[in-house]
Amino acid sequence: MKYIAIDTAGDPAAILVTCGEKTLFRAVTEQKRTSEVLLPKLDEMLDECKLSLPELDFLAVVTGPGSFTGIRIGVNTVKTFSYVNGTPVVAIDALEKLTYNYLPGEANRIICAVHAYANFCYLAIYDKSGNVIENPDALEYIAARELIEGDKNAAIIADGAACDRLGVSCIRDNPNVSLARAAESFYARGKTVNHAAVEPFYIMKSQAERELEIKEKRG
Repeated sequence: MKYIAIDTAGDPAAILVTCGEKTLFRAVTEQKRTSEVLLPKLDEMLDECKLSLPELDFLAVVTGPGSFTGIRIGVNTVKTFSYVNGTPVVAIDALEKLTYNYLPGEANRIICAVHAYANFCYLAIYDKSGNVIENPDALEYIAARELIEGDKNAAIIADGAACDRLGVSCIRDNPNVSLARAAESFYARGKTVNHAAVEPFYIMKSQAERELEIKEKRG
């Protein structure tokens, strides 16, 4: 199996390249996750694998929720690769991706959270098979913490930023594991689309949109 997977929704962003038995993973810590930052890293990884884009079986991208700018960069990059080479795409929800950190255990539910901005996180609830129980939504951390503390039978999985802010015991996302597992699981189940069907998944408005609304209300 040969594929690349890109997650620019979270912090740090992540790039994964798999070519048969070899898998390369890079965390992208630069604050500006532009194509000028991502593409050179991706080129280096493809060269190391002696792999070219037309040889890929599929492309995977995390479509959100998460960083507005990051999501747009990742989605547009993968859409372009798919359009040029006709490669199918796996579109992954950032919260559902977190469930792939969890191995079957005693928990009946999995509560997943990623940092949104300021005092907000994105949160969704899944059953132990990964089926959604509560759709992704934006919650203030205090509300998310109350929900978690009221559910003693749930496993909690969060990205690093959300885990620190929630202040509860949780499983931290291991992106080189969760990204690969999610991408390969989606592909194995035939959950691929063409480039035209890949869209960013936003729950909240961007900071620029929120600031504009405030200015308009103030007149």
